[in-house]
Amino acid sequence: MSNKTPLFNSHERLGAKIIDFAGYSMPVWYKGIKDEYEAVRQRIGIFDINHMGEITITGPDRNKILNYAITNDLEKIDIDKVMYTYICGSDGKILDDLLVMLFSDMILLIVNAGQSKHLVEHIKNNKGSYHFEIDDDSQKTGALSIQGPMSFDLCKKVFGEDLNQIDYYSFKSIEYNGEEIIISRTGYTGEKGFEIFFNTKLNEQLWDLLLKEGEKWGILPCGLAVRDVLRLEMGYPLYGNDLKGFTPYELNKKFFVSIDKEDFIGKQILLNQKEKGFNTTLKGFIMTEKGIPRHGYKIFKNNKEIGYVTSGGYSPGLDNGIGLAYIETSESKNNSEIDIQIRDKFIKAKCIKTPFIPTKVK
Repeated sequence: MSNKTPLFNSHERLGAKIIDFAGYSMPVWYKGIKDEYEAVRQRIGIFDINHMGEITITGPDRNKILNYAITNDLEKIDIDKVMYTYICGSDGKILDDLLVMLFSDMILLIVNAGQSKHLVEHIKNNKGSYHFEIDDDSQKTGALSIQGPMSFDLCKKVFGEDLNQIDYYSFKSIEYNGEEIIISRTGYTGEKGFEIFFNTKLNEQLWDLLLKEGEKWGILPCGLAVRDVLRLEMGYPLYGNDLKGFTPYELNKKFFVSIDKEDFIGKQILLNQKEKGFNTTLKGFIMTEKGIPRHGYKIFKNNKEIGYVTSGGYSPGLDNGIGLAYIETSESKNNSEIDIQIRDKFIKAKCIKTPFIPTKVK
């Protein structure tokens, strides 16, 4: 039986179509993908992200243990900054991708749905001689994402904060009705926007307030379907589809691996891949013939199977089919022609560099 976020009843009242996602009953859409897409790209969309997990790490060695657990280097960022990274197993394969928020007295990790308990145990099992405390705070932490070019106007109206003064991948803690709220300039859409984290008891109050105050800017509640379209247009990988079971190098995300730092879980495997190369890689592609690629479709080159689609769909921004695929590294060059098997036909596509459309966040 699926878990329900604190906003489940609100979603039902708004007429959302509900599906099971990562063990949660989540809205897949409200008015429809087209309307929600236009809201985020042109105005504002609001997403329930209470299904995400939150982990806090405190204690004297909190930075050391986390830096050992992640592929990126925590020393790259300052207090009040956010970093994207991976946690891998000893085999170098990704267990999860996550955001790290660095406070003066603690670290907050934002992880994928259903992963918090596993990651807490994983970090504990690799604690060595480090002294720290780690807690899964997912049940008591609420989370919303507000995305779109007018989201900053809404934030200033509701919270009295000008997010334009906060750098991308930074955050600020403010007080709201006697409660701490963390406002983070992050998102999964390629648009300007922010994510907020708070005591979960504020969920309905904040959801209703943001929807009400956002009416003047044309805000819409948005579901998982449009979130998937938006992130795919940016070439952002999705946990489960694109990430799990592969290494960061195979994911084509070497920027998030600080291979020269002293040590981290899975380093030796990744070091070997850096030196010797790897057979498959994640690559973006765009259809050059009419067709919509879907997860699991096979990919061919000269009648030889070379990979498969991990994420695919229709891009409203390009009016075309796009996707991500794991294919043989030798066939992954930009503009390399490939064939996607859609039912019993080979439909032509070509490899391209992501993002598929320009990001607007920097």
